[in-house]
Amino acid sequence: MNHRSVLRLLALVLVFALLGSATAQDPVQVLFWDQVYGNETQEAAMAQMIANFEEANPDIDIVLETLNTDVMRDIVKPSMEAGEGPDIIYYDAGPAYAGILANAGLLLPLDEAYAANNWDERLIPISREWTTFGGHVYGVGHELEAQGLYWNKRIFAEEELELPATFAELIELCGTLRERGYEAPMAVGWGDPHAFPLLHNWYNILANYVPAETVAAMISGEHPFSDPEVVASIELVTTDMVDAGCYHDDAYAIGFLDGNNMHYSGESPLMLMSTWAMGFFTDEVTDEFGFMILPPIEGRPQGMIHLMGSAWFIAADTEHPEETLRFLDYLVSPETIQLWLDAGTLPAQAGVDYSPYEMRPVYRDFTNLVATWDGPLAYHLDVLTPANWNTYAVDTMGEIPAGRLTAQEFAEQLDVEMQKAVEEGRHADITG
Repeated sequence: MNHRSVLRLLALVLVFALLGSATAQDPVQVLFWDQVYGNETQEAAMAQMIANFEEANPDIDIVLETLNTDVMRDIVKPSMEAGEGPDIIYYDAGPAYAGILANAGLLLPLDEAYAANNWDERLIPISREWTTFGGHVYGVGHELEAQGLYWNKRIFAEEELELPATFAELIELCGTLRERGYEAPMAVGWGDPHAFPLLHNWYNILANYVPAETVAAMISGEHPFSDPEVVASIELVTTDMVDAGCYHDDAYAIGFLDGNNMHYSGESPLMLMSTWAMGFFTDEVTDEFGFMILPPIEGRPQGMIHLMGSAWFIAADTEHPEETLRFLDYLVSPETIQLWLDAGTLPAQAGVDYSPYEMRPVYRDFTNLVATWDGPLAYHLDVLTPANWNTYAVDTMGEIPAGRLTAQEFAEQLDVEMQKAVEEGRHADITG
C-alpha cells in the first residue's frame, strides 16, 4: 500500500470515528421540576407526554422530578441561587411566588419566545398577564381554572332536590341536607393544619359580595381589607355557613384532600372549590357531578373567578435554553390537549373547540361556562397577594370559626401584612 493510500485510509478511519462519536452522543438532559398532588391520573398523563416528546425529540431527555408544593416553595429559590435548580419548573404564578424568582434574576425572560412561538395568539391572555413582572413575561400559564360549586347529581336526584338559585337558598339547602342525615353537606377540611380550603371558600364569597374593582384596589394596597363589606364577606363563610351546618362539625380535624374526598365518595353532596379539584374525578369515582358558579348573593353582582393554576418557567442559568423551550412549546401544543383533559386539567390554549374531545360531564360544564360567560371576572387572591399576606391568611383564618379570632381582627391584620409588603415593594399593583 502506497503512502497516499495509507493517508486515505487513515482519513476514512478518522471520519468514521467522528461519525460514531456523533451518533453515540448522549441526548441533552433537561431537568423538570413538577408539582405533585397525589393524583395518579395527572402523573400518568405527564409521563405519557414526556414519553411522546422524547420519541419525537430523541436528542432530548426530560428528567422529571416531582415535588410537594410546600417543599418546592421552600427550596426553589435557594436551589436556583446555588445553581442546583431545574431547567424548567411548574410553579405558582403571581408576584408572591414566581414574581420573587423573576425579581431576583432567576428566571429567563420569554418575550422573544412568545413572539417566535406565536404564544400570544395560541394562549389565552392571562397566560402572559399572570406571569409578567417588571415589564417582561417569564412564564407560560396552564390549568385554566374557576371557583364554583360542585354538586352530586345522583344525590340530588335521589333526594329530589333543586339546585340553589341564590346564596340564601344554598344556606337553606345546607340545613335540609343536615336534616336528611348528611354530616357534611359541603365538603371541606381545614386541618392540614392550614386553613387554605376555608380561605378559598371565602374567595368565592368575596367575588359575589364586593365589586371586582374594590378587590383589585385591595390587592394593590390601595383599599383596606378591614372595609366593613369585606369583613361581612368573611363572616359569611366563617360564621354564617358554619352556623348553618354547611361544614362538618369536625372540619378542624379533616385535611384538605380528605375533605374533598367526602364529595368524591358521596358523603357530601356539595363542594365549594376550584376547578383544580376536577383532576381527582378518576375512573374510581363512579357518580356524576355538576359544576356551576356560586349562586348570586341577593342584590350583588355575580362574579366568576378566572385564574391560572400555575405556569411553566425556565431558569435564567439553564445550559439548554433551546431544548427547554422546545419542550415547553410541546406542553402547550394541540397534541397534548386530550391528555390534559384526561388528567382533569383545562389547558390555557385559545380558540379550542372542545366538542370533539372526551371529558367527564362535570368538566364539560366548566368548558361551556367559560366559553359563554359574559359577566364580570373576579380575582383569586392568593396568587396575587404577597407571601407574608398569604402566610398569615392560611395560618389564621381557621381561628375565626373556632371563636379565637373575630373577622374584624383578621381583616385588620391582613391590612398590616399588606402594608408591610407595600413598604418593601413586594405587592402587585394591578390597578395602574
